[in-house]
Amino acid sequence: MRKRNLLLLSLLTVSCLTGFRMFAEDVDLTHLIVNNDFEYVAEDVPHTWNTWKPKSANDNHGYTTFYGWECDLSVLGGDSQGFNKDVENQHGTYGCWIGNNGVFPDLWEFSQIITGLEAGNYKVQCLLSGTKRPTSQRLFANQNVQYFKSETDYEYNQTEGEIATFAGYEDTPADKTLSEMVVYTTIEAGEPLKIGIRTGGTKGDGTIAPSANPAWGWFKVDYFRLTKVDNIPAGISNPEQKFNYHVNNGTLTVHGLGAYVVYNINGVKVAEVDNAEMSVDLMKGIYIVRTLNSSAFKVVVN
Repeated sequence: MRKRNLLLLSLLTVSCLTGFRMFAEDVDLTHLIVNNDFEYVAEDVPHTWNTWKPKSANDNHGYTTFYGWECDLSVLGGDSQGFNKDVENQHGTYGCWIGNNGVFPDLWEFSQIITGLEAGNYKVQCLLSGTKRPTSQRLFANQNVQYFKSETDYEYNQTEGEIATFAGYEDTPADKTLSEMVVYTTIEAGEPLKIGIRTGGTKGDGTIAPSANPAWGWFKVDYFRLTKVDNIPAGISNPEQKFNYHVNNGTLTVHGLGAYVVYNINGVKVAEVDNAEMSVDLMKGIYIVRTLNSSAFKVVVN
């Protein structure tokens, strides 16, 4: 016992002197997200008005874009987008909202790209509203997404190439309550991490949502966070996975699946396999493999 205690003490001493971590720890990297809490309208310029609208000549106070975030406002009708206090449980003072007088495109993104990250597993979180007009509102980190409601609410409007989980929340009729969302993703060294909210104009039953103000697909969001984690919780990355794969000289072979579809990291289909004996030749890059039961996993071809 004395030898064991001395060995542990020695290891702890070495770890302190060298900076080596004996046990993996989560690392909070939220500071890398620009304007994660929507408290600024420009660098070092705090938001101090009740409401700020990027497209409104009267209310933008000289600033016409979302500081730190990218989105295509030209496809949205009206000026119902911006920062305000119109939620009950926002973090800090302000939150962000995106509305539309018309119909959202099939895919509309509010996003930010983070670069220079180490290879590893990352957790992205935010606070997102329920809505009386749900379509496909979801938190995303690259091609990993979490939808606000349950899987049965998105039977016909999920996006091919994404790896989906579901928060299971119910809509909040007042649209003023934000709920915690979380999604995990894995990146390679130097791979950019794109985070944000995706939405669209197609409802879960596959029909195009009618035009209304605010439109089907609108959302409120606040308080994005980023954490580097040692492991992704079991059942999150590859739920109920009962197959395995290997990559050899650019050739992907999947065992235990009769059929699957391969997408590149941008969600473009590059191969479709309907024969268990068939392999796929892929160029160097990162791919998403989706199975017939809609589970998915990431493949890296070096």
